[in-house]
Amino acid sequence: MLSSPFVFSHPWLVVPYAGYPVGDGNGLRLQVLDEAGLDVVTEIGCPGPNLDGIGYWSVEAGPHLGRKVRLVLYDGRTDTEAWVAAAPPIPTDNPELATSLGQRLENERHAGMHASLGVIALVAFACCFVAWPRRPAPPRIDPGK
Repeated sequence: MLSSPFVFSHPWLVVPYAGYPVGDGNGLRLQVLDEAGLDVVTEIGCPGPNLDGIGYWSVEAGPHLGRKVRLVLYDGRTDTEAWVAAAPPIPTDNPELATSLGQRLENERHAGMHASLGVIALVAFACCFVAWPRRPAPPRIDPGK
């Protein structure tokens, strides 16, 4: 599967991907095209790792800055194992964007846990308050008697 050609316009390109780009028979590649945008000059392969979730592949433009490129997904498997998927690439000037996006995604996965722990703590506090033994007030002594 080929994407439409686009220009490598920034020093870095981040490609969100999922699945098994380095699985047997699979591949996720960035093809650098010639000046006319027809022939492949070179291919840059995603090094992986294979993931069941989402990963971010950071590609440095280097000498290919300003050239036309296209994203290619190879699926040479005949069974349902080792699939590969990619989202539209993100051009960036930040070489750490892939790492940052990965960390944000990981934090987002745990965000619901904080709210759940807060509710559990609130319910536990309410249960302690309700279950706290109440002692009857001591009888009042009337000083006049």
